[in-house]
Amino acid sequence: MNAILDQLKKSLEKHFASREDLFGLVVAYSGGRDSTVLLHALSVLQQSRPISLRAVYVDHNIHSDSSQWGQHCIQFCQSLNLPCEIETLQLDRQAGQGLEDVARRARYQAFKKHIRQGESLVTAHHQDDQAETLLLQLLRGAGPKGLAAMPDCKPFGEAYHIRPLLNITREDIVDYAKEHQLSWIDDPSNDEIHIDRNYLRKEIMPRLQARWPASERTISRSANHIADMTYVLQEYLREDLARALVKPEIISLERLGHLSRPRQAQLIRVWLHEFAQVTPTTEQLNRILNEVIDAGEDREPVFELGEMQLRRYRQELYLLERPRIELDHAQIIHWKDWRQPLEVPGLGLLRIDVSNLDLKSFQNGEPPHRSRESTSMDPGAIESASKIEIRFRQGGETCKLPGRGSQSLKKLYQESGVPPWERERLPLLYIDGQLAAVARLWVCEPFQARENRPGVILRLL
Repeated sequence: MNAILDQLKKSLEKHFASREDLFGLVVAYSGGRDSTVLLHALSVLQQSRPISLRAVYVDHNIHSDSSQWGQHCIQFCQSLNLPCEIETLQLDRQAGQGLEDVARRARYQAFKKHIRQGESLVTAHHQDDQAETLLLQLLRGAGPKGLAAMPDCKPFGEAYHIRPLLNITREDIVDYAKEHQLSWIDDPSNDEIHIDRNYLRKEIMPRLQARWPASERTISRSANHIADMTYVLQEYLREDLARALVKPEIISLERLGHLSRPRQAQLIRVWLHEFAQVTPTTEQLNRILNEVIDAGEDREPVFELGEMQLRRYRQELYLLERPRIELDHAQIIHWKDWRQPLEVPGLGLLRIDVSNLDLKSFQNGEPPHRSRESTSMDPGAIESASKIEIRFRQGGETCKLPGRGSQSLKKLYQESGVPPWERERLPLLYIDGQLAAVARLWVCEPFQARENRPGVILRLL
């Protein structure tokens, strides 16, 4: 069937700039009819195109014949003079997770392991699959991104995932398989109509086709239209996001407030996806808007979202990683050799660097808000110390800054706009029982280095 070969040529020319360059394709080969046709057609193209082609079969270890299917895949690839690798899975199914979803996630993780530099994953999804996907997303109440169904190309780890047959019908694939007398595996699970996609394919799609013969094509076309509009929407939202960002992890609520409520929700969704690879549900988005963004000024709201959390302070929304280890604020850590980095459990490494620069010159690890009174420490105070300790805020600590006299840390934190959750996690350096420095922020008198003299700098890595 020339339709399939022509479509593959168009797709490869679209996604690879130069037809003369060698590019690598890894076919997700299940041994079924669709992926068999895709692999065979690509092997035909390989005879006239600079394609590095190989197949990967993922054995989910669910069906008793799955290992035999793997041998079939190897034999078919040998007939095409193509390499075939087998990846056997041991699925970890948690409570509440559907087997189909667990298998799909594990399958794509396995494919990522096999993709080498310069290669792309290729799957045999076709027009009928696209129509089924859109209907499933409709029934799940998906938004525009979900209703766009499957893109013909998307990032896949460090590579790409290409679906070159999305404009090809199942009928075209059946005709190609017959014409070339191909053999394939029929997975009996494809007939189990308790699986949603199989139910659509076996029970619903035939009825739609009987009434509207071109239903797969028209539904697939709708998915393409939605994909185009979603792309345009994302462009506008990224422009909104660029205006609202203070830093990648901080959004200005004042700037966000100029947008309509639906636009705010979509901007938050894009932000979370772009910077944390998190996709919140509609319910989660509503809670973020109502419980975090709309919280009163006297509140310190926090919203947990997977491994991330959202917090609000003043007129800014923060996206943070959840602390993996609780910090013991009562601990006192003795720093025996200040020339060596100090591991602080639940926080990271502390290091004292020798430098003739002020703290303001350091960019790595600086807090969202910096004090203009930052300075460096007198190395002599460190050298002559008999006891160096790291402690954490207990309340009542004071620090004397140039020209200001003694100030409470609470007041200094408030003036500098240090968020409350950061205050409790900033290490305090004590020298012979006196507060000498607050990591990343200040050095207290009399421990400051003299002007234009080399100093040492306390850094939190």
